[in-house]
Amino acid sequence: GMFPPVLAQFLTGGSSTPLRKKNPLAVRPIVVGEADRRTASKLGLRASRLRLVEYLSPLQVGICVPNGGEAIIHSLQYLLDHEDCDGLYLLQVDNTNAFNLVSRTAMLQEVKSHCPQLLPWMTFCYQGVSRIYTTSSYFLNSGGVHQGDPLAGVGYALVQHRLLRDGQACFEEDFPPQSSSTGFRECKDNSGDLSPHRLRLHSWYADDGSLMGTKEAVNWWIDWFESN
Repeated sequence: GMFPPVLAQFLTGGSSTPLRKKNPLAVRPIVVGEADRRTASKLGLRASRLRLVEYLSPLQVGICVPNGGEAIIHSLQYLLDHEDCDGLYLLQVDNTNAFNLVSRTAMLQEVKSHCPQLLPWMTFCYQGVSRIYTTSSYFLNSGGVHQGDPLAGVGYALVQHRLLRDGQACFEEDFPPQSSSTGFRECKDNSGDLSPHRLRLHSWYADDGSLMGTKEAVNWWIDWFESN
């Protein structure tokens, strides 16, 4: 965080390689960043691992959680094998272009609140533009998180987590739990005290979500995602 800001556009940039997609008119640009920047970000991620896991999990298992994707699969399989899932629906969410559209201002605010030790470095990296080099020129990038940055997922997940917690609070206003438990927790508790509309599964791996619940609960979350 002590570097002159003018260096950020060079240190946080990278070289872009366009790869073909199935659509012949579309390409997927892959950016390879500077090794020094990636190393510094990895060190920051390692130092913040415990704090991030404590705050984000079990809702978000794509950050610092080993085998997080497999955990979601096994949780779903457990529900199908051991619980009555008649009348339940599974919603799978994939946010479109999520990492490129996340607000940097909101991201830095969440970093300040929940991972302040990362704030000087992430402010340096994301307060301005970065240079993305092509074969013969370069362009400036000023939105979203940087491809290839080890902290990109952290920044996105912190912003998403705030939105999901806000959504959960609104959900519980419309479908109030009948005990001290919240719909945030997966239902290993089979007592009849919880709202029948609580989500049986609510887990995210980065920007990919899996939600299982009643038709009313799933439709509520679909409406909320579309409006937020």
